[in-house]
Amino acid sequence: MKFRTSLLLFISVLSFFFLGFVFMTGCGTGGGGSVCPSAATTVWVDSQNGSDEAGNGSASKPYKTIAKALAYVQTDWTVFLKNSPVPYDGFTWPLYSDNITFKGESPEGVKIEGSSRVITVNSFPGVTTCNIEDLTIKDGSVADHGGGIYISGSGLTFNAVRVIFSSNETTSSNNEGGAVYVTGATFKAVSCTFEGNTAYENGGAVSNSSDGIFDIRRCFFVNNTAQRGGAVRSNGNGRIENSIMILNHATPYVGGAISHPPSAATLEVINCTIVSNESDNDGGGLRINRVDIKNCIIWGNSAVGSGNDVSPQTSDRPYIEYSDILEWPSISNNGPGTLEAVDPVFASFPPSKPSDLKLTGSSPLPVREGGTTAGAPPIDYEGGSRIPPFSMGAYEY
Repeated sequence: MKFRTSLLLFISVLSFFFLGFVFMTGCGTGGGGSVCPSAATTVWVDSQNGSDEAGNGSASKPYKTIAKALAYVQTDWTVFLKNSPVPYDGFTWPLYSDNITFKGESPEGVKIEGSSRVITVNSFPGVTTCNIEDLTIKDGSVADHGGGIYISGSGLTFNAVRVIFSSNETTSSNNEGGAVYVTGATFKAVSCTFEGNTAYENGGAVSNSSDGIFDIRRCFFVNNTAQRGGAVRSNGNGRIENSIMILNHATPYVGGAISHPPSAATLEVINCTIVSNESDNDGGGLRINRVDIKNCIIWGNSAVGSGNDVSPQTSDRPYIEYSDILEWPSISNNGPGTLEAVDPVFASFPPSKPSDLKLTGSSPLPVREGGTTAGAPPIDYEGGSRIPPFSMGAYEY
């Protein structure tokens, strides 16, 4: 009798949890059981060959839409997006589940597009980490901040690895971050490309609020446009290292590549190559204030107003050390190891792609070996090891 009672109790508890699973995920025998994910940690999606009706989220029977996958993902799961000529639809990041990763088969083969914003991320208690890898965020357009991705939430870190941000835009006044806008959270980008993004106001590619943080490493910015900060507008804390910025444009105001207002928190720019950017006002390369520049090459930028390469907003900042600048700014706080108008002799100039800005055997020794190891990254733009004494710029010679 005791055994039978215990068995009935066990079955009742098991049934309770099963019904809870059915309620939470839609899985079960009432039309949902055959389409639930077959893998415990990965849901597969194929926008061309998948099916939301007949699929089960496995590699062999993927879903068709991200929306279907979102019904099932849980903490630490991955949504794997297969290469497809059919774009994936944008979405709002799922709440409740932490450390979800959206991973594409390849950056060029997986495109997530939006007729409005592509991805919206608002944090929820217990959600601390969001990840995207190996995909393209494309054609987002919104009359708000963050045409590609809007990231909001205290304690939230959003990681982007090998992501292409292309042709995203904000379309109305006072809106920032054509590709990415971050407020109250941290945005980390590694080996990403930001190309052809536009902000109506500030930060053609990336912008942060005063309480937003960005950490950008080994990224490429090209042909981005905004009124201030053609590539980046920094209002909160930020760090840009081992990155390349070319052919970005500020119109009609300042900072062809980077704009940093007087009230902003400190920005670090380390081992970057900032070349051939333009401003219709001041600061063809950078229009900046509290910025620490180290091991950089800033060369061949142009401004209609003052400061073709660097336009400081106060006489004592920025602080520049171990860097080669074609047109040196008038500041009183120069650090050691600085070079003025020492031609770095790039592989090809003017540049159209990152590799054009590699140093060559003809590059002067002070450029090839004139950097400092203190506070500098141990790897370069391509991920190769730097050899002390470090080179200036994004590439190690």
